[in-house]
Amino acid sequence: MLDANIMISACIGESFPLLVRLSEAGVELMAAVHQWAETRDVLVSKLGNPADWADAQIARLIEVVRPIHPIVLERYRERALSRLPGRAARDWPVLAGTYAAGAAAWSHDKHLWGTGAPLWFTRTLRREMQLLAAEGFPHA
Repeated sequence: MLDANIMISACIGESFPLLVRLSEAGVELMAAVHQWAETRDVLVSKLGNPADWADAQIARLIEVVRPIHPIVLERYRERALSRLPGRAARDWPVLAGTYAAGAAAWSHDKHLWGTGAPLWFTRTLRREMQLLAAEGFPHA
């Protein structure tokens, strides 16, 4: 379950190829609709990118990241909110998605530690993919 900060990084940084490699390796990448909206908002409003550029980036992401509808997450909303402190509560969809899908969260945010969900960081995923490639796994 991807946090918006991971999708933003993929759009403006170097991590999009990692998303593609993970997808090709059979990893199902998902993000709550809330995170998609936040991603677009940050790309346009906070980073000053043109809306059409942001929309093109979102279209690229949709090729490898599956949007998760809010209705799927609603069942886990209270549980997620109870485990997130203060301002971190806005990330409840990420945490709820991990509970709904039995998946790990991928985020740059450390406030997801101790919430009961497995947590990945980009640096750790890159290292894992390098180790798998060295062991001969395809798509790694």
